[in-house]
Amino acid sequence: AGRHATLDIQMIRGVRVGAVVGHQNGRGRVAAPGGGKLPAEFVLAEHYRQGSDAVILSRSFCDLSQVTDIARVTDIFRSGVAAIRSYERFLQKQPPLFFEETHRQMARRIAGITEG
Repeated sequence: AGRHATLDIQMIRGVRVGAVVGHQNGRGRVAAPGGGKLPAEFVLAEHYRQGSDAVILSRSFCDLSQVTDIARVTDIFRSGVAAIRSYERFLQKQPPLFFEETHRQMARRIAGITEG
């Protein structure tokens, strides 16, 4: 077993889509891996670093104002959540130094976003 439990992602219509109220340690919203102004990989690593037990998917994970076909929405959620789970498996194997460095990189990225 890894140092952290797998983040909870709630089931809706048979597709795991997002953590909800009732989790004490959820922090920040996450886009699909490889996406978002602040890459999801940074946000997920920060969740692990802080011992979070939940994550909320951001609107950019699947923008329903842009994607209206339910089959496509289902595909986006399934592939996106699979990518998050894959990254979780990677994170579970990382040493504390990885999380410290990722935290520093994320802070620099956030500063760039807020300045720009």
